[in-house]
Amino acid sequence: NLKEKSLLSFEGIIETPIELIEKLIRPSGYYRQKARRLKTVCKELDPVKKVEEIGRDELLKIPGIGRETADAILLYAGNRLFFVVDAYTKRLLHRLRNIEGDYERLRTLFEENLPEDLDIYKEFHALIDRHAKEHCRKKPVCDGCPLRALCLFSSSVLSP
Repeated sequence: NLKEKSLLSFEGIIETPIELIEKLIRPSGYYRQKARRLKTVCKELDPVKKVEEIGRDELLKIPGIGRETADAILLYAGNRLFFVVDAYTKRLLHRLRNIEGDYERLRTLFEENLPEDLDIYKEFHALIDRHAKEHCRKKPVCDGCPLRALCLFSSSVLSP
């Protein structure tokens, strides 16, 4: 939505009222928090410096930027191979294969098992989010779930 409105730039974000940014990024979830952080990132980072050159450690020093946000910036804006682990990813891993762990362990799991391909990282993360929003919600919608036969959670809930 930001791209569609030609606001996908440091200047565009800085100059746009927070309310409009919230409206445009609402489909991403946590839009109020993300809008504030987006503005912070754009103000804190040197707009002349290319996102492709920013290091993860540099991003993590910015107030409000955690590992998930830093990795999302690096993957989507910086075109760097960092897999984004969000709440949807954690929930899906737990329910499908009973895999749990801290952020870095889960990120490493994906990065060691996916081909080193930006398009695959981006698409895989997007598909996990889409699946979690449609089926693997906090209260799951197992009917019609394409992963139901593989899901440990669904099997345990549905078994007598």
